[in-house]
Amino acid sequence: MQTKERTKFQAHNVYGIPELDAEFQAIGAEPPFYIWGDLRKSDQVQGTYLFYCEDYNFTALWKKEMQLVNTGVKCASEVNFAMTQHNVKAEVLYNIYRKRWLARFWQNHRIRIWVDVYVNPIWWEENLLGVPQEWQAFATRVNRYQLLPLEVQYNRLCERAKTEVKFLVYGGGEAIGQECKKRNWFWQPGKLDLIQKEMDEQDGEKEYEKN
Repeated sequence: MQTKERTKFQAHNVYGIPELDAEFQAIGAEPPFYIWGDLRKSDQVQGTYLFYCEDYNFTALWKKEMQLVNTGVKCASEVNFAMTQHNVKAEVLYNIYRKRWLARFWQNHRIRIWVDVYVNPIWWEENLLGVPQEWQAFATRVNRYQLLPLEVQYNRLCERAKTEVKFLVYGGGEAIGQECKKRNWFWQPGKLDLIQKEMDEQDGEKEYEKN
């Protein structure tokens, strides 16, 4: 089986993990937001693609990296390959290489990037390999597996960049959305959040009809 030859991007670490281009980091929220796999790959879109979904959605993307470029999207988070306490370091480094290589490739096509920091805390430092010190655009998510509080993530990133950073949070419910609003973080409701909102609105309508 022939191995695909990939572009070798500049790297400043011993693992060859590509260095991102700070010129093409995200500069703010670019709605609408989409989750990879929710739309057909041929659909033309504006806005931002997020990759907070199951890893099987990324199998074809790693082989056909132009799929994202061909959608016409302006901005994207990095691909959130799973990195848990059950992975060995070799697996984790390979997943970091893949997420960073894809992001760097998309930057070459003028797609702005949010660096993904939703990883198990034991891999926090490794996950930032290839991210320039001055990088200021980061994305994460909130779900029942949350191991590192948002406040801790944000403070670590600000300390690293030596300035306030842009912080995009996906999911977590209305309470998280309100907290993000207070902190001037960007918040994008998750699928469950949108379903809950729709149910609440329907309950409100029923209550109004009773009265």
